[in-house]
Amino acid sequence: MSEVDKFVARVFLVVVTASGCDGPAHPPAQIPPVPITLPDGFAAEIYTAGLQFPTSVAFPPDGSNRLFVNELQAGRVRIVQNGALLAQPFATVETNTTGAFPVAGENGLLGIAFDPDYSVNRYVYVTYATRTATGTFGTVARFTDVNNRGQDFTILLDGIPSAPGHQIESLAFGPDGALYVSTGDAYMDGDVQNTGSFVGKILRLNPDGSLPADNPFPGSYTYAYGFRNCFDLVFDVAGDLYSTDNGPDRDDEWTSPSTRSRASAIRSTWRKARTAACF
Repeated sequence: MSEVDKFVARVFLVVVTASGCDGPAHPPAQIPPVPITLPDGFAAEIYTAGLQFPTSVAFPPDGSNRLFVNELQAGRVRIVQNGALLAQPFATVETNTTGAFPVAGENGLLGIAFDPDYSVNRYVYVTYATRTATGTFGTVARFTDVNNRGQDFTILLDGIPSAPGHQIESLAFGPDGALYVSTGDAYMDGDVQNTGSFVGKILRLNPDGSLPADNPFPGSYTYAYGFRNCFDLVFDVAGDLYSTDNGPDRDDEWTSPSTRSRASAIRSTWRKARTAACF
């Protein structure tokens, strides 16, 4: 089995074995076995344990063999190094989130990404949704990695309307060096086609949080719009952007708003093809 195969199985397992734990972390021996069916040539093993609601994982591009893991409600960015979960979190953000999963407790620390120039600037970016007295709002923020500790906390973009399950989600850097952020509709169906609103979008911003001058809609962070709940996004080796759009319990979609031409920003077909009764 190749190292790539081992990596895929390990990352998959760290998420599956730890999700659904909203109480105190259990030692590895108490984790019940999780049935996993794998293709021939793959094997599964516990890579680490003791995490609470892990949502995103990412390796920094520095060859350090560290795995960064977000914990949803606790708002902690944890580091796993050489298979061991470090006791000290990299960083913690305030989420004010409690409740059962899914839906009721489905806010908190979501996405994580590393700057394309991470080896030089050590920037780590996150997205999270915080519950406040006036509502739930999403934030894009940045830390500087200093000896496994997140310092120089900087908010790049905030005030993004969010709701349990339909909130700010993931983020990724494009080949153009811009930062792309996915958002759910926050149950604000009337605003997903409004390019002046943050909800139901893929947003595009400069790494410092400023508005790119070449965005497809002048004066707007919107790159693509019309999404119900855009959980994740990724770029392929050709530089094209792919994103998910989750339905209520069916009709999930996989879309590709290309980044080769920013004029090709899309209107997602999800709401056009389904009735309001679906939401």
